[in-house]
Amino acid sequence: MRKVVLIILLTSSLVYSQSPTVQPASVPTRDAANVISFFGGDDNSYGDISGVDFQVFWSQPVPPWVAPDLAFNAAGNMVLKYTSFGYQGLDFSGNKQNVAGMEFLHIDIWTNSSSVDLTLLSAGSGDFAFNFSANQGFWTSVDIPLTHFAQNINLNLAELNQMKFYNGNGDDIYIDNLYFWKPEVNSADDATLKELQVDGISVSAFSGATTFYTHELIVGTSVAPTITATTTQSDASILVTQATSIPGEAIVVVTAPNQTKVKTYTVSFIATLPGAAEFISSPADEVLALLDNISNGTAVSFWNPSYFFGTSQGVVNLDGNNAVKMDFSVAGWGGGINNGSDVYTDVSTYNFVNFSYFVPEGEPGVNGHEVKFILIGGGSSPSGNGNGEFSYTLKEAGQGGDADLVFNQWVNLTVPLTHFVNNGWSTDNFFQFKLGSISDLNTKVIYFDNIFFSVNEGQLVGLNELDIIDLSAFPNPSNTMWNIKTSKTLITSIDVFNSAGKRVVSLKNKSNEVVVSTEGLVNGIYIARVTTGMGTKSFLLTKK
Repeated sequence: MRKVVLIILLTSSLVYSQSPTVQPASVPTRDAANVISFFGGDDNSYGDISGVDFQVFWSQPVPPWVAPDLAFNAAGNMVLKYTSFGYQGLDFSGNKQNVAGMEFLHIDIWTNSSSVDLTLLSAGSGDFAFNFSANQGFWTSVDIPLTHFAQNINLNLAELNQMKFYNGNGDDIYIDNLYFWKPEVNSADDATLKELQVDGISVSAFSGATTFYTHELIVGTSVAPTITATTTQSDASILVTQATSIPGEAIVVVTAPNQTKVKTYTVSFIATLPGAAEFISSPADEVLALLDNISNGTAVSFWNPSYFFGTSQGVVNLDGNNAVKMDFSVAGWGGGINNGSDVYTDVSTYNFVNFSYFVPEGEPGVNGHEVKFILIGGGSSPSGNGNGEFSYTLKEAGQGGDADLVFNQWVNLTVPLTHFVNNGWSTDNFFQFKLGSISDLNTKVIYFDNIFFSVNEGQLVGLNELDIIDLSAFPNPSNTMWNIKTSKTLITSIDVFNSAGKRVVSLKNKSNEVVVSTEGLVNGIYIARVTTGMGTKSFLLTKK
């Protein structure tokens, strides 16, 4: 968890009349160079960002509007007005904002409610609200520290795209002076980092105001990355203590030029990321893809959901391949098609649904480990009417699932559609798919890939031998070891999988030739995935 210190600046001008229509909120006086403004009204001197949708209409019975009809002062200052307020907010997905360098979010708000929730959102972040008290019937000024939102490790402050307000009382609210800001800094006592890098790559969503970071590494990584850092002031001093193991922590201590201030940054390394999932091979004309990563050399048909529901942790890039990251202790996630009414898809020409999953071995949710792949549609639903949910359930061994949950490796599953049909689902009434669990308190982290319907069982790429240019393995077959060699580039990693898709060898290297021992491997066919400076190739190895 991020280490944070919350400083809440809350003020109220009680001399104001108990009506927002008599006197406006106070005029901001901060330096415009240290501000990113979203709404400032007529008296705004900061210059609001463009591309903000103030009428998202998430739940608002009457769309919000900028209210010039209220005579707030002689200048006719405008504010945002949300009528019969439930929850509502701003969407600026077309102009995402990097606020990682800011320290506070300022809002002036007038409401008759006693409290308001405010949430910042980026893709896949989920809700993590800040609740603050409001002085009922008066303008209230609040400066919320961004360190609060930084506790949500899925929030990317460098790509902010939405802001949401919540108040369950249905009151009208008025908002003015909505902006992010940072205080002016005296360069002599500035102990702030300008940039933080892990193995030469800048940390995503880095902010000099945030001092604790978690950096995920691929499962099996044993060598800690190297941290480098630069300061805002060139004459500040930096002392870096590198991590020595995985898991482990690297510590960066920055001392201001006049040595009056010291700031400590921590990077915690954990090995929870999978590598890329193996591609699944199935003829293009036999596939209906829900999420891609299907290798067949030609285009496949895509279902193309028109909407998504629930909360994912976003699409992550794993060794050049995309996968969906989930946290079932937060919520499930899925997609469907809806053109004003339920639209069903007939998938009766397919016999299987395929999906790949990876669960890092670690702390389970409150209710333990459970993973469900769910097809939703018409048929004999468990509830007796409407669209039912029909699941394929993975649980820990001995816990009664449809299959045992396997940790720390990609598992590729091909499930006959008869499994869902036998539970009441109808193949001509496919409506939605969902990645979920029985509650929001189960497996904390899981990755999904290769989700598609198919006529026949898909196969892992590599079961058919590939032509490899400038990459050889010898002897092959072998009973002791394989030498894998290339002459034009460096081998950086080798992963060996058995015929069931289980990774049995993982090596990190930077050389032209690598020896892979067969010790502990049973006789049979294996798939080697070799990553080089020119790309990744897979081919067959045989132990006899």
